[in-house]
Amino acid sequence: MRRRALGLPVTTEFESVGLRPDGSEFPFHAAVAPIQLPDGPANVSFITDITERKTTETNVARLNAELEAALSWQRQIFEGSRDAIFLSDEDGRFVAVNSAATELTGFSREELLTMRIPDLHEESDLAAYCAFQRRILDGERILSEAPIRRKDGCKVAVEFNNSVVISGRRLMHTTGRDVGDRKRALEELRVSEERFRALIERAPIAIGLGRKAVTVYANPKYLEMYGFESVDEVRGRSIGEQFAPSCRAEIEEQARQRAEGRPVPSEYEAIGQRKDGSMFPVHVATTIVQLADGPCTAGFLTDITQRKRAEEALRESEARYRTLVDASPDAITMTDLQGTLILSNPQNARLYGYDDPQAMQGINVFDLVASEDRQRAMKDAQKTLDAGGVTSIEYMLLRKDGSRFPAGVSTSLLRDAGGTPAAVIGITRDISKRKQAEEALRVSEERYRRIVDTANEGIWSVNWKLRTTFVNDAFARMLGFAPEEMLGAPAETFTFPEDREEFRKHMSIRRKGISEQYERRFRRKDGRECWCLVSGAPILDSDGRFAGSFGMLTDVTERRHLEEQLRQSQKMEAVGRLAGGVAHDFNNLLTVILGYSDVLRGSSRAPYLRRRRKSGGQASGPQR
Repeated sequence: MRRRALGLPVTTEFESVGLRPDGSEFPFHAAVAPIQLPDGPANVSFITDITERKTTETNVARLNAELEAALSWQRQIFEGSRDAIFLSDEDGRFVAVNSAATELTGFSREELLTMRIPDLHEESDLAAYCAFQRRILDGERILSEAPIRRKDGCKVAVEFNNSVVISGRRLMHTTGRDVGDRKRALEELRVSEERFRALIERAPIAIGLGRKAVTVYANPKYLEMYGFESVDEVRGRSIGEQFAPSCRAEIEEQARQRAEGRPVPSEYEAIGQRKDGSMFPVHVATTIVQLADGPCTAGFLTDITQRKRAEEALRESEARYRTLVDASPDAITMTDLQGTLILSNPQNARLYGYDDPQAMQGINVFDLVASEDRQRAMKDAQKTLDAGGVTSIEYMLLRKDGSRFPAGVSTSLLRDAGGTPAAVIGITRDISKRKQAEEALRVSEERYRRIVDTANEGIWSVNWKLRTTFVNDAFARMLGFAPEEMLGAPAETFTFPEDREEFRKHMSIRRKGISEQYERRFRRKDGRECWCLVSGAPILDSDGRFAGSFGMLTDVTERRHLEEQLRQSQKMEAVGRLAGGVAHDFNNLLTVILGYSDVLRGSSRAPYLRRRRKSGGQASGPQR
């Protein structure tokens, strides 16, 4: 600028990119200054290749950026660390702390920067701290553990990782980590290990540990199963020695492959061999476990002798029940939950007109139900799924040839071991003959019902408690009741109180199984009496025990009244005849007396005799 103000030539400088003859580019610095030549003014240029300088500037800029990034990264690590970080000088005074340090101690950053390390420790821990500090400042890295006192007064177990930092002065770099949770976890782990050790020792299943096909541990149940006295007898033995020779080689090979991490079955069944040489079936489940001294194979062994026996018994039972199912006179089926036939016994095949039970597999049972009953059958199937079974439901079914027949069907739900519905068992019976018999019985009952209802005689039955179970219209009319009024009523309701003892005697005779005929009176609804001729018979159950009494009753009230009138008439006639006979005999005596009175009329006693004769005449007069 001064050169331009003084009128002197001004040099111009700039940077640009040059182009070489080969086409490559390069950065350069140019300085252009005006000069005066003899032939006139001109410009002189000074060109400098600044490729190296530019490279250096680029590297410096990159290094500065990386340095700033590293410092930022360090600051982020310092502040973002989950561990508490303390920087302290040789006097133990804090010169820098991160956020985790404030959380660990409960003090703010400002409070910590006015404190020293001893302020966080109990008096009893200071001697150890002083010894550690000297060693750390001498350059030794030390990992230690000590409690610190938080601002709220509580103590926290902290693990310290200490090192020295040289930055113009010696600083101690301390990383602190709350190990209270870890200590608690370690204690819980110790307790857990003791608990699991106790579980293994007391486990009801045999547990063995093996490494490289050799047994290293066996629990008490394992020793008991194999007949050993102590773990020392088992330790170091080949795993294969605990199995029968027939499967020993295979098991040892599997153990080696398992130890090498190769895929082998984790569960299998084999024949175990006890210390005394006896054999037994055993189920083995294996897994790899990591122990402090390396991985090993854990084997869980179960003596399955009882299970094998049960399986054999089950096979025999299944064969037996299969024979029973095939020989059953009932049609038996098994279907899935949608009604598709899985199993059909021979009787079921014959019932539907098939020659082979296998030919029915895959048929849906609802297709075997007549159209008028199909929807009802589907609803009943849902009831089976909901309630577990439906009993004695009747449907009209269809045979293979299209013919129809009535059947009674009972179903039950079959569940798997987990309780989940798996299939439906059905039992079907052709009830054609029963239906025919029922129809014949209905016709017969209707015929006899008409006879009973139209009979003039009363019909009455009571149960073993002597309560009315049946009465026809004729007997109800005799007593002035409606039939429904008498049903369920005690028999003594229709008996006069003074006749009840006699009624009980007749019932005692009936209880002995004896029939009899007699007359007795009943108490009508209006309180009047009704005399009936009773033909009573006992009702016995299938075991011959008294179940009630049945009676045919004829109303003899009118006859009883006529007989009573006849008896009264006969009584009066007898009295008349008696009176006539007495009068005749009396007249005969008076005749004699009067005759003698006439003979003695002239005697001295005549006046007396005349009076007596007159009395005798008066007495005999009306009798004549």
